[in-house]
Amino acid sequence: KPEVLAGTRRVYCQNGEAASLLALQNASLETLPLPVDFPAEDGNPLVIIGEDLAIFTPELREAIEQNRARLIYVLQQDSSLPPEASSIAVFSFLSPPLQAAVVASTVNAAFENLLLTRRQTALEQELQRARAEIDELNQIGIALSSQRDTEALLDLILRKSREITTSDAGSLFLVEENEQGEK
Repeated sequence: KPEVLAGTRRVYCQNGEAASLLALQNASLETLPLPVDFPAEDGNPLVIIGEDLAIFTPELREAIEQNRARLIYVLQQDSSLPPEASSIAVFSFLSPPLQAAVVASTVNAAFENLLLTRRQTALEQELQRARAEIDELNQIGIALSSQRDTEALLDLILRKSREITTSDAGSLFLVEENEQGEK
């Protein structure tokens, strides 16, 4: 089932100017100063607007890799990327002077990217599960044409059916015909 970004959309800012511009441009975002400790995982995606080298932490790298966060980095006047940034995926860069529409658009794109990435991950997991189920059904099909032992075949069908449906138990009801063809 697709995830919806209905929860809180938090933007943590090291840059006060970006925070002010966002507050004016988009009231649906919760703009907060970046805390000393990286924000705890609460299930809601977050965007960080950073400008200081202190932003490049292992916690941020992990949050980005787990698709919990996106980093937007504000370049300094010389427009050079600090060496510390080489090990962390930066979603986007902003350069001064900051413009409200550009900051808001970049933040919205970062949230949309998080949503799409999470959806893709969920769909890939569902596809993997469906492929596994198809493999299980193929095994049953092969056994139907090759297995001569009825008990073993029925056991395989029941076992694989329980695995596919993640059931704790299952039953097969056999309908037998008598000599007159009655059931």
